[in-house]
Amino acid sequence: MMITISTLLLFGAFAFSVSGREIQLSTGPVEGKEVGDGLAFLGIPYAEPPVGALRFRPPQPKAPWTDQLSVQEYAKSCIFASSLESTDIPADQQSEDCLYLNVFTNEYCIANQQCKVLVYIHGGYHGSTYFKEDVLIENFLGEDRNVIVVTVSYRLGVLGNINLVPEGDTSAARNIALLDIIASLQWVQQQIYYFGGDPLETTVIGHDTGALNVYHLLLSPTYHNLFKQAMLMSGYDLQGEVYPDRNMRSSRAVAEAARCATSSTDYTYVEQSELVVNCLRNYTASDLVHHQLYAEKQGLYFLGNVLDMYILPSKIDDLIAKQSPTNLIVGSSGNENELDNIVNDTVAMDRLRFYCEIVAKERNYKYLTQATADCIRQYNDVHKAIGIKNDAYYFTSAWNVAKANADAGGTSRIYEFSPRKELKRESDHDDLITYLFGYEEGELDETDHSIRSALAKTLTDFINGVDTEEWPVFPSFYLIDYNEEVEISGAQEKYHTEAITFWNEFIERNGNTRIERTEEPSLKAIEDSVAFGGLLVSDRFQRQVVVAVVCVVVALAFIAFILVLVVLTHLNNRDKPESIVFSTRNSNSIRPQMA
Repeated sequence: MMITISTLLLFGAFAFSVSGREIQLSTGPVEGKEVGDGLAFLGIPYAEPPVGALRFRPPQPKAPWTDQLSVQEYAKSCIFASSLESTDIPADQQSEDCLYLNVFTNEYCIANQQCKVLVYIHGGYHGSTYFKEDVLIENFLGEDRNVIVVTVSYRLGVLGNINLVPEGDTSAARNIALLDIIASLQWVQQQIYYFGGDPLETTVIGHDTGALNVYHLLLSPTYHNLFKQAMLMSGYDLQGEVYPDRNMRSSRAVAEAARCATSSTDYTYVEQSELVVNCLRNYTASDLVHHQLYAEKQGLYFLGNVLDMYILPSKIDDLIAKQSPTNLIVGSSGNENELDNIVNDTVAMDRLRFYCEIVAKERNYKYLTQATADCIRQYNDVHKAIGIKNDAYYFTSAWNVAKANADAGGTSRIYEFSPRKELKRESDHDDLITYLFGYEEGELDETDHSIRSALAKTLTDFINGVDTEEWPVFPSFYLIDYNEEVEISGAQEKYHTEAITFWNEFIERNGNTRIERTEEPSLKAIEDSVAFGGLLVSDRFQRQVVVAVVCVVVALAFIAFILVLVVLTHLNNRDKPESIVFSTRNSNSIRPQMA
């Protein structure tokens, strides 16, 4: 529920101290720290710790406190482990007690209490503690930009996406990760004024899985009004369908690995399902993450949000048809997920066929053979082949999201981040958050710092409502292709026209439409079903085969080595003169005995 500005004004006089480091929230006092020209408030709880009996439940409001709470260090990130993604966060810096957020502001905002607000929702394998405080302060609060930044942690994996009983009723909520994000945005609505922010001027940015989460909130009839505008960065297949039973197989596999259930457990009985949930609550978070990895070895993953009749009450296509218009930016880097192993000097046709059939099955075309053949013809080119996933899941997705919002009456903008080759660097999935938030930035040269400053200005202009003609509205797009002079091409036409025409129109000709699924497909089943006469199998299976072959070769080499030793020993013994042992059993006998 939004809190009105007039109500907040009643508390304005008590919201901050002279130094600005001490803030009186409605829940209690907090003390942050100075970082350069700004102020950082790190590790502010926005909900009760989701541990013990609160595991798998919706986030509960944080109880008020009276003593001043020191918020000068990052809290621990939400515990995470997956074979799909890696994380650089050490295990001792991860915890189930992780529902915290971080606020970056400055004295100007606190004094004026009208600054715009940016809330950042990280991807599924990052965290809210990855980012450099000084970079955030410089990029968003320096040079009179005055945009308050909030970064949020939320539950991940089995702890954030459990779904044991898709259509049943247990104490384990569905879409827990989304519920956490919603709680953090409600916290912003209620508390950001005390840091000098205007809760009605909130922009939410999501990256990777975070982009999908933000998009689902944009489509939600209940929660789309928690923010004013949004930016979706590097979101994968944003308009992909959600299912009531998504994550069910993986959730039950975790329960079986933990010996809280068996393959014969009847989840139609509420009492039995609740016994499984309570059993899982008795394990440590580390144990559950370990069991999640066990499930992933069976090809069962936690893959996002579900149809829940609450946040996402109907199919994605229906939600899109009824979406509210907004101010939206959507885009990606020029190289999100290139398949470098598909080409050498020529296209590896077996690999091309493999990837085309995988995409065709994932997208569930009515005539799979025709769709696969069309894909092979389209991408049988060394320059095109590496971009199958980019085209199908990033560029086409960004275009369709922008178009749907524009059709609903919103203002859409598309960007592509692709530094030019003379910079000796290629764009990838995380480039923008490296420049904007300081994520794993490494050593930056002078050009990098100039690019960072230019990117931050472009984004803060959008957040602050500066009308920049250089960033065109849909269907044009904004090509951010910096050179050494930090110049860009800017406004462009024909955003990946060939790819979008192919995936949106050509491949679906002659009635070859995508068939609506009623349940979540098994990615493992899709991948394992793709075979090409033994020529090619999935990359995961290839790795398993390579390991097996290496083990066999080593074993055979060891056996051969042993056999050689035995033969050499035998030959050596045969060439030796016979040794003579004299018998003492008969003193009259001098017959030699063979040793």
